[in-house]
Amino acid sequence: MIFLVDGEKFVNETIKLIPGEREEKEKILQRVSFILKGVLYGNILTALIQGFLAFFMYFILGIPQYLLWAFLTTIASFLPIFGTGLIWLPLTIYLLLVGSYIKALILLLYSVLIIAQVDNFLKPLLIGGRTGIHNLLVFFSVLGGLAKFGLFRTFSWSSYLRFSYLNNRNLQNKSSSLNLCPNFLK
Repeated sequence: MIFLVDGEKFVNETIKLIPGEREEKEKILQRVSFILKGVLYGNILTALIQGFLAFFMYFILGIPQYLLWAFLTTIASFLPIFGTGLIWLPLTIYLLLVGSYIKALILLLYSVLIIAQVDNFLKPLLIGGRTGIHNLLVFFSVLGGLAKFGLFRTFSWSSYLRFSYLNNRNLQNKSSSLNLCPNFLK
């Protein structure tokens, strides 16, 4: 919310905290902005894909109000830990209660093996491809962030990790251009 209220002030204060010349600071902020947009893009696209996959199965299984449930699944995918399970698990229980045991089993298996796994595999690929950071690093940062911090803070943790990565690369580029390393170590 701070970005919506005092976005420009926040950026100006952040620029003051970053060491270096104004041009370098702006480049760093542009990279960070690019990375944050990549993370947001990955999260939104993952949610939409999970919602579409859920819609497909809810429709096939004849679940009443399947469009509403698919929309709620899309929204729930942003929630930490349980995510889409907050929707498909009660729907599975509903199918059991109405005596549709085969449909309940199909929904459970499909949800656990397909819908829930989109977060684990597709999200790191989408974020990594968009930000230019290795997918394995993104994968572990997403999993570690989810386990440690939950969804909202995972966004922050992933962003922090990428910012640290960029800052480290920036410092490496500076040190190589300053020729701080003796020739015999090169």
